[in-house]
Parts: sequence; structure tokens; C-alpha cells
Amino acid sequence: MDYFERLQDHSGTTRGRRRIVRDIIKPGDSPRPPSRPLGEKPDVPLVPPLPPDEIIPPTADGIHREAPLRRRGPETPTAELDEFIPAEPTIRTWEPRVRRRERLIRRAAIGGTMLLAGVGFAVPTFVFPTFAVSIIPKVQSAELVPREFSAAIETTAVDIEAKRLPALRITQERTGSQEYEASGKKFIKERAQGSVAILNAYSSSPQVLVANTRLQDSGGRIFRLAKAVTIPGATVADGKTVPSSVDVEVVADEVGERYNIGPTDFRIPGFRGTPKYDGFTAKSNAPMRDGYEGEARIVTADDLKRASEDLTARIVAELETELDEKIPTGDDFIVPGGARQVAVTAIDAPRADEPRDRFTVRVTATGTLFALRRSHLADILRAVALPEAPSETTPIIPPAQPSLTVGSARVSATGKELRFSVSGGIAYYFQTDSATVERMFRDESPKNAIQDLLTRPEVESVRIKRFPRWLWFVPSRPGGLVVDSEPAAETMTGA
Repeated sequence: MDYFERLQDHSGTTRGRRRIVRDIIKPGDSPRPPSRPLGEKPDVPLVPPLPPDEIIPPTADGIHREAPLRRRGPETPTAELDEFIPAEPTIRTWEPRVRRRERLIRRAAIGGTMLLAGVGFAVPTFVFPTFAVSIIPKVQSAELVPREFSAAIETTAVDIEAKRLPALRITQERTGSQEYEASGKKFIKERAQGSVAILNAYSSSPQVLVANTRLQDSGGRIFRLAKAVTIPGATVADGKTVPSSVDVEVVADEVGERYNIGPTDFRIPGFRGTPKYDGFTAKSNAPMRDGYEGEARIVTADDLKRASEDLTARIVAELETELDEKIPTGDDFIVPGGARQVAVTAIDAPRADEPRDRFTVRVTATGTLFALRRSHLADILRAVALPEAPSETTPIIPPAQPSLTVGSARVSATGKELRFSVSGGIAYYFQTDSATVERMFRDESPKNAIQDLLTRPEVESVRIKRFPRWLWFVPSRPGGLVVDSEPAAETMTGA
């Protein structure tokens, strides 16, 4: 096996490494001529192959013999021969396809990253840039001489000359009851009592029954009318008599629990032996009660006072909470001191010394509340208490008024108007017009515009926000320049 065969065999058995294939043309082999289109004739005729060189074997005497001279043919151009006979062996390299794909992917990733970085810089900078200017104004204060204002529920707008504001009136009623233990004891004699309905089926004429008229049940127990009563006459409809009736209060003829009976029928003993005995009847629809003889627990005057005060305090507190919950949500409303009123309208309780183990008290209360808008109050204070505003500014009274007192409210007799006083210190500031600030940043560089703003007496400081953060110019697109004010926001309080 010669050198070239061993080289090819070595290239074919190499695995796992980069394989290099080498096409080496052996010296003396004729190169393959390049292909030509059919019918085309070469401009220069090819040189016929030379005969092989004659090899002279050595002689026995060692004398060198000259090789016979070879006749040379006519010389021909060798331009094309130079093209077919390489000066040195041709070497071709081969690379696996996976390596080439990885190289292409790496180049594409680098190019994509650079493209995304360029887009990420250009889009926010030139398409969606925002330059925000926040002005922090100087908050000033002024002492307010005590002034009196009024508010009415029938007023719809602020009247600066009359110093009158619109008012919101809220009215709420609440009723509550609670059961309490009786603490007194006493030997008592009580008659049972209740109510009965007396029916007149006797005639169409009314019947008068005097006080203490007896009514008797089937068990022989006697109850008497508490007062005189007139029973209307019966009516006739479609040929039938329709009884009439009337409700009356009755009291047992004797004391004791024996008369605490349930619903039953009664007759009038005074009519016994006459047609009226069957024509006049009575019926109770509820049990008779309170009949008692012996020592019993009673409701004392202290029990009633304690129960009434406890329930009243609870109802009033609940009513005030309900009134506050009905105030419209938000920070724009204030309730002056004295503008909330709650009154107890009814207390329902048993009498003192009444025999009860437990008793119930019922309380009814009504509440009224007047609320004012902070913005309406600020409109009046801005007109009567603040100095003249500089040019291109607007006076603002912020909700933060810790030194301002709004109180001493009094409700008129009609319940439709409220008078109140305002005193203490008032905080305010002057807000620079947004159009003025925008014009400054449009006409000047951001640095010069900020310096000009800081020289204005109403400006405390300026805060700049840029998007993107590297933005160096004021955008000309709509909405690219944003101007606002950032005063400290607190809540106005009323005493």
C-alpha cells in the first residue's frame, strides 16, 4: 500500500473528530481536462503526451552511458496546460453541518440583540417620551378674624355678599327597646283585668250599660265594666239580623290569680229571665291578666330611671352613628360643632310599683345633622380673607386646615338654617397657571425654565420626571409635557 492509499484509509477510519479529506493528484497522472460545451473548439491545440523517459541500465564495467537524444517537436503554447497541471496538491476541507448551523445561530442572535437594543432606545425616546413638571407651591398662612356665616338648606349656590352657603340637612329616627329586671318587693292585692267585646243581637235599638255592670263566665267568675258603654243596635241585611259589637275594659270582681283566665264567653246576669239575656252576649279574645294576692316583685321608680337612662344613651349613640353614616362619602363635607342634634321624643315604660318580674322600656329618638361642603367654605374664605393673588396664579385653600375652627353652630327655629362661626389661622397658596409653565418649557431649555420657575415668589420647588430616564429634551407630541402642582394634602377639621 503506497502513501496515498494509506492516507485515504486513515481519513475514512477517523471518527469523532473533524475529518479532513484531501484530494492529491499523484505526480505523473494526467489531470482531467475541464468540460467544454459541445461543438466548441479550443483556440490552442492541446500538446500530445510525451513518451516516457528511457531508462538506461548500468553496465558491468561501471561506465556511464549517455542516453540517446530525443527529438523535440515544435513548441506549442502552454497556457492551458498551466491551468490543468497544479503547481502543488489541491487540499479541500470539510466541516460538519451542525457546526455551521451553530455559527449561523450565534451570528443571528448577536444581530437580533443589537436590533432590539436599538428599538428599545428609539421607541420610548422618539415615539412615547414624557416630560413631567411638578410644582410644589409655597404654603402661606394668615390669621382670620372671627367671622360668622350662615347656611340654609334652600340655598343652592355660594352667596359671597350675604356670606351664605348651601347646607345639607340629614334627619333620622330610631326606636329601641330592652327588657330589665324588677328589683322591688311588696305584698299586693291585684284584680285581673282585660278586654271583652259585647254583642247586640237583640234589636236595632242601642243599649246602654252602666259602669260596674256584671259579666259572668261559665265558671261563675264575675267581671265588671270599668265604665259605662252604649252598645249599637243590630242591623238587618237580606232579612237576617247582623249583631253589632263594642269593645270594653273589664275588671275582676275579686283579687287573686283565680281570675287570670283565658279567652271565654260571658253573659249579663242582670238580663237573666228576660229576652235580652240571649240577645246580649260578650266574648274575650285575650287572656285576663295581673290578678295576684301576696308578696310580689314590683317595678320601682329607681328601676324605671336606670332603665330609661341606659336605653336612651344607647339609642342616642346609635342614632348619631346612623347620622354620620348618611353623610355623603368623601372629604368634601364638614359638620360644624353644634350642628348635630338628637332629641328623645318618647319613652314607653310601666308604672312604678307595678307587679312585674321583668319589664320592658321602649325609647324613640329623632336626630338632625347639618353638613357643609369644604369647597363652599373655601370659596367664601378665599374672597374675604386672602390677599390679592399675583399675576398668572390662582389662590387655593387646601383641605389641610389644622388651625381653623368651625363651630358655635345654632339651628334656627324653623330647622332650615344654620348659623356658625369661623376663626383661627388659614393656610393657602398660589398655584401657577399650567399654560404659563408649559410656555416656559416650550420656549426655553429645561434647565433655564426650571431656574425661571424657582425665581417666582409662589414656587417652593420643582420636581422633574422623565420617561425614558435619559430623555434630554421636551417632547413636542400631544401629552408629552405634563404640568401639575403637588401641595400637601390633609383634612380640614371642625371644632
